[in-house]
Amino acid sequence: MQNEGKSEGPTCMNWALQSAASMGHLEVVRWLQKHYPKLCFAPSATSMVARNGNLEMLQWLHDRDDVEWSTDVMDSAAENGHLAVVKWLHKNRSEGCTTNAMDYAAGNGHLKVVRWLQLHRSEGCTVDAMDFAAGREHFEVLLFLRAHRREGCTATAKIFARKHEQRHILEWLGKHYPETDYVTFQDSEKEKCQNIIIK
Repeated sequence: MQNEGKSEGPTCMNWALQSAASMGHLEVVRWLQKHYPKLCFAPSATSMVARNGNLEMLQWLHDRDDVEWSTDVMDSAAENGHLAVVKWLHKNRSEGCTTNAMDYAAGNGHLKVVRWLQLHRSEGCTVDAMDFAAGREHFEVLLFLRAHRREGCTATAKIFARKHEQRHILEWLGKHYPETDYVTFQDSEKEKCQNIIIK
């Protein structure tokens, strides 16, 4: 099997490489690369590593020529609250991020990441940032976005707040974003649609 790996890289070895990388097992990755030199990293390898917040593994991958990088790497780190990884990527890589970075960081309540992105990156966010934050009851994130961003929210934020019985968030959204139409779902078909959207 070892010889087969050197010529083609068997599927199980590729899976082992991706899994070891995403979980931050650098010694395993080095061993696999030494014994199966034709194994390639999947295009999503760097994103998976960033999603798990393993800075040492990202730094090792940074020095290799056979690894793909994209904006999804910083987006994934931000989404999962790995501020040290976001900062390192900002300093050492040129791909940057998309609005998904702030949108998903906000949705997951990572206020420190949202603040840092606001100060150091230019991509900004979309209305999803506030909608997601409302949906997951991150009131401090809502306050920050209100103070520092202009995107606002959609009716979805109010639907989420109502669904989760967050009266204070619903009232706050109504006070600061009265222009967003709140739709009350009356019949069962619309209620089913609402449940699908919210879940």
